[in-house]
Amino acid sequence: MIKRILVAIVFCIFFASFFLPAYAVAESAEAAEPIAIFLSGWLGLFSGSTACVAWLANPLFFVAAILFLRNRRRATVVGLLAFLFAASFLFARSIINDEAGHYAKITGYKAGYWLWLGSIGILLCTIAIWSAIKSTKKSDR
Repeated sequence: MIKRILVAIVFCIFFASFFLPAYAVAESAEAAEPIAIFLSGWLGLFSGSTACVAWLANPLFFVAAILFLRNRRRATVVGLLAFLFAASFLFARSIINDEAGHYAKITGYKAGYWLWLGSIGILLCTIAIWSAIKSTKKSDR
């Protein structure tokens, strides 16, 4: 029951990030819409854009949460991969800015990105702490 509540809180934080701007680009005064990034970001994987690799954190986030709820040891590894993919966006210098495939320089990271990254980090920490507590209880027996 506690695990479900923890995962629900993390999911609320994850989905809250959809309502805040994620990043800013040089050629546009408007920040990218996070819900559009979430729904169509996978298309960028076919363009060869290194920034779009960070989108892979989304399915890994969901898989890590499911594995955690099912008491699978791999949850920590998948959660770590999700966090690393999400953090890889910090190393991207440009991103596809429009439907025509034009690139724009990333000029800053906004609250939506940090909330998204934070939700994945919180899930990873939750999994790691839960696993540590569980293994401590086993060794005390």
